[in-house]
Amino acid sequence: TLTGAEKIIADLKKQIVDDWAKVRAIRKHAEIIPDQEIRTMLLRTCDLADKVFQNFVDDPRDIKDAHKFLMYVNKSLPMVVNYARLVSDEHKVKALQERDHENFRSVSGALGDSFETALIALQENDVAELRAATGTLGALINIDKGDIR
Repeated sequence: TLTGAEKIIADLKKQIVDDWAKVRAIRKHAEIIPDQEIRTMLLRTCDLADKVFQNFVDDPRDIKDAHKFLMYVNKSLPMVVNYARLVSDEHKVKALQERDHENFRSVSGALGDSFETALIALQENDVAELRAATGTLGALINIDKGDIR
């Protein structure tokens, strides 16, 4: 029987697998958006999301911090699908006003920036381990004066 914390982690691992597939769907829809700037922005966001998901695989300790990131992924998919559907049709796109394009562009940029911030923050464990290892090894080398015989 799983403890409460173990169940939460197990549920998050399953959600990570499911939501990583949503990033692939976002990428697929982003690729049909005619606006090069928006398409590039969304593809960058997908690249960052892939790195965040890979980080969860590489360092499962970070899964505990996945909630907000996963919520953003889930909110992003319908937004991107809807926008792509509208802008890729010569008639439907006429329903959009310039402010709709600007709002989408702004939110898409903020999303990518948010994913980049999350990716950097998730490196905390690795950075701490690196600092501890280099500090320990450096101290040993200094004590031994480089003599490893």
